[in-house]
Amino acid sequence: MMKKETGDLYCDTWLSGDPIYISDLRICNPAEVLSEEPKSRHWRMLDYVAEGIEGTMLIAGPETVAPEATVPVNEHGLHGISIGVWGGSEDVRVLMKLSGDETFTVLTLPGEQDGHRGQKLSEIFFKIEDITDRSIQFGQISWNVSDGTGPGSTISTPANIAYIKLVQLTELEGKRFLEDQSRTDTRRLLAHNDAHTVHFASRPTTPEEIRWHIEPYRDSDVGSLYWEGGIGEQTFYFSKIGKAMTLDGLDDFPRQGDRLFAESWRIFRDKNIDPFEIACEYAHELGLEFHACYRPAGFHFPPPHGHFTQGNTFYETHQNLRCRDRNGNMTPRISYAFPESRMFVVSLLSEMVGYGTDGVCMLYNRRPPLVEYDQPLVDD
Repeated sequence: MMKKETGDLYCDTWLSGDPIYISDLRICNPAEVLSEEPKSRHWRMLDYVAEGIEGTMLIAGPETVAPEATVPVNEHGLHGISIGVWGGSEDVRVLMKLSGDETFTVLTLPGEQDGHRGQKLSEIFFKIEDITDRSIQFGQISWNVSDGTGPGSTISTPANIAYIKLVQLTELEGKRFLEDQSRTDTRRLLAHNDAHTVHFASRPTTPEEIRWHIEPYRDSDVGSLYWEGGIGEQTFYFSKIGKAMTLDGLDDFPRQGDRLFAESWRIFRDKNIDPFEIACEYAHELGLEFHACYRPAGFHFPPPHGHFTQGNTFYETHQNLRCRDRNGNMTPRISYAFPESRMFVVSLLSEMVGYGTDGVCMLYNRRPPLVEYDQPLVDD
């Protein structure tokens, strides 16, 4: 049997059609979320002229908390969809989806440190999709950093949207795209998520905000998602054996993100929602394998990050299982030379498998060694 040819269907660069630009974003609705002047919880309309295009963009800053807005689209059939953004030194992150999509996708444009990007428009590809009878929806990513709703209580990622670009596929291009999309033999890539930045960077509190981190792999060549399930005793799920990342009782953190991280986990616990379960289920819904990852060398963290392992921990209550240096001095890590240590970790791995994961991956990327001059090892 002849091997299928694999083409490079990268973004919309392979499409032959002329682009259609929706650059006057005053047409967005509802109209009441738009404003001519800077205004909290509104998109500011800003007229612009650039090389080959002009229109009205919508901009929202780091404290705007702009709501979702909808761009009407009067096109039919398969189109490549991109978004034009005005960026600068900070990353631009925009939520985008088509009406009918289950969740938003986060589109990101890394900032340029020299700031030159602030004088030009850049383009981010979204996806190829049938847009018949559908509209485009976008939003700003916002999260609480303190109680209340006033200025300073919420942070948002900059979102400056200049235009929507659509490129229609020809009949032949559409056939080629759909055939390529249906293939599974090319889904060989692996993606990894440390399950920490998810909570540290933007304090998610809903299942959809977890799905945002998985949605980009839909219909891609990523076949397996490796999602971290634990570090030492700490677990990125609500364990009956280890300690979830709620960090109860702690109210002073070395970084703001560490506090937001803990608050996110506390809110999920109080809602009886397990982010690990959400991630596993959504990955399987998209046809991805979902593998739990575990870092075996995380039972103790040094200052200023000792908050990760504070309190009544496995490390504190099992001093007899700690590593020893060549002079017999205790070192700040748990030794895998002891069967009790290994049994404890295996029990955590068994919990992760119980979520229906497709495998478990051990990550030896930080804080070695796992054994030193420990008595069982010396005796052997």
